[in-house]
Amino acid sequence: MFVPGLIVGVAARLRPFQLAAFAAPISVSVVSLAAIVAPWLGLTWSGIPVALGTLVAALVCGLVAWRTRRGNQASRPDWRQSGKVLSGVAALAVAAVLIGRRLMYVFGTPDSLSQTFDNIFHLNAVRYILDTGNASSMFVSTLTGGGFYPAAWHDIVALVAGPGIEITVATNVVNLVIGSVVWPLSMMALTRALVGERPAALWLAAVFSTGFGAFPILLLDFGVLFPNFLGTALLPAIVALLVRALGIGAEAQPGRLMTALLLLMSVPGLALAHPNSLMTLLAVALPLLLMVWAGWVRRRGFASGRILPIGVLVGGLFVAAAAWALIRPPSSAATWAPVETVGQAVGELLALSGIGRPPTWLPAILALVGIAWAVRPAGRRWFLGVYAVIGLLFVVVAGMPFGKLRTALTGVYYNDPPRLAALLPVIGIPLAVAGGLWVWDRGVLLVGRYWGRGRPEATRILLPAAAVVAIALSAVAIQTSSIRDAANAAAGSYRITPSAPLISTDEMALLERLDSETPADAVLVGNPWNGSSLAYAIADRRTAQAHILSEVPPGLPTIYDHLNDAKNDPAVCQAVKSLHITYVLDFGHHEVHGGDHGVKGLDNLTQSGIAQIVDQQGTAKLLRITACGNQG
Repeated sequence: MFVPGLIVGVAARLRPFQLAAFAAPISVSVVSLAAIVAPWLGLTWSGIPVALGTLVAALVCGLVAWRTRRGNQASRPDWRQSGKVLSGVAALAVAAVLIGRRLMYVFGTPDSLSQTFDNIFHLNAVRYILDTGNASSMFVSTLTGGGFYPAAWHDIVALVAGPGIEITVATNVVNLVIGSVVWPLSMMALTRALVGERPAALWLAAVFSTGFGAFPILLLDFGVLFPNFLGTALLPAIVALLVRALGIGAEAQPGRLMTALLLLMSVPGLALAHPNSLMTLLAVALPLLLMVWAGWVRRRGFASGRILPIGVLVGGLFVAAAAWALIRPPSSAATWAPVETVGQAVGELLALSGIGRPPTWLPAILALVGIAWAVRPAGRRWFLGVYAVIGLLFVVVAGMPFGKLRTALTGVYYNDPPRLAALLPVIGIPLAVAGGLWVWDRGVLLVGRYWGRGRPEATRILLPAAAVVAIALSAVAIQTSSIRDAANAAAGSYRITPSAPLISTDEMALLERLDSETPADAVLVGNPWNGSSLAYAIADRRTAQAHILSEVPPGLPTIYDHLNDAKNDPAVCQAVKSLHITYVLDFGHHEVHGGDHGVKGLDNLTQSGIAQIVDQQGTAKLLRITACGNQG
């Protein structure tokens, strides 16, 4: 998550904060692009392709830095700068501890797993990478009969899940790092782009990033949306890179050419984390680019001709509209309905709460102050464009009735309210920090005017102390029911219990013994809706259908419906032999979403004389098929 980007950043001669803040986006790009290139070079997935990709990226950045060293070379930091670095590290450490303790509570144990629909694919996809040695986003979804699938998250987890490390453990470790380190650091970068390099800004951004139920916990609970989780964590830092490249942020802007290069290096990782994160970047880029275009027109005017500026504007809008229309899931997958009224959605936008969650009042109130600050000449109006775009998309997806307009605007996000609710902290935290700094600055002025006259020494001592107290109180005040409720709700979906929706304690115990009870090349069949497909991720035993939405091979429906009639129906054994199925995982009809999709052919197999019990834990059974000749 960090080492490739840190190496590239050193080659680019980034200053300490930028070196840390942009390391993760660059690293994800290096890893995910290396995964695509590795099969072409005949390399299996390991640290070697990543090292080669890092070397190439570092050489490119080093060459550009050498050619433009006057604008990008950072001088050795003095003690004051070193103090700022240490302050930023301390702020990040506080955020990492506060978020990390929440996430560890959610996960419960290092080897827990999310008891959700999508997790079957995510864990099995990591196993598929480990088995095949191919982590390319062009290949991973062949596991389920698909085509392109953004696999950056899976690529990283597969690197962590080495010998002796379970996939579930690697999953939780990677998500812990993304949520507790990448996310707050990313928000610190975006906040700094809005309000400048004040240490207090980094502290407030870090503290505020720990208190929202909408992110990081929501996307670790709903879905579960691990790729979207990674993309959302990376997004703020990449927006900060865009702002720096355009020269409209509050920070000093040395080396804009290098910043543009790092932006180009980071975008592929964002797209391969999840395409809708890329589309969010495109959406928020529009108001920023329009501001730059308007400034360009004001400087140049239309006197020299109208064709060029209008052509640039129309061409850019056409490209953006075409991308928005094309880079999206099929309409059959974008079927999520609104969850509230438009009025409620607007209220949640202002309260930074999101789809029925309690508001986080302190940053919500300060964000309103920040909006007022941003519209002033001394503010940064560009961020209001970012706020308006994401706010509009959230209101549309959460409150607008299902229809063509809603799908046109938010079909990119599967019309799924949680994916956009998770973006509310991205726009709320920088404004809350701006509002908090404005309140602090007004307070300092009042203190200096009415109390500090004649007391310069006392003022120099008391103001820093008051700042420390204010930040500490903010850290306490933000740990409200919003984050606590989100953590409690998510924790329930990670617990392996006797009645868990996907994998129960009995079923997990049986899966953990599979590798000692079945041959390595065994193919198992089970109802994909009841979690039996996780035999692949947990025990490295292939199942006939790797995920609920997998392509169903010919003959498998016959087995699902009629295996218990194999003695009377020759087509059943023909299907069993064609698919090389030797074992059955009978986990009953307790399905992940509480439904019952039939699969009645797997019932009563021992009573019908079709199979024999190999192992049983409670009601969970491993059966060996005996009715179709020599089946292992």
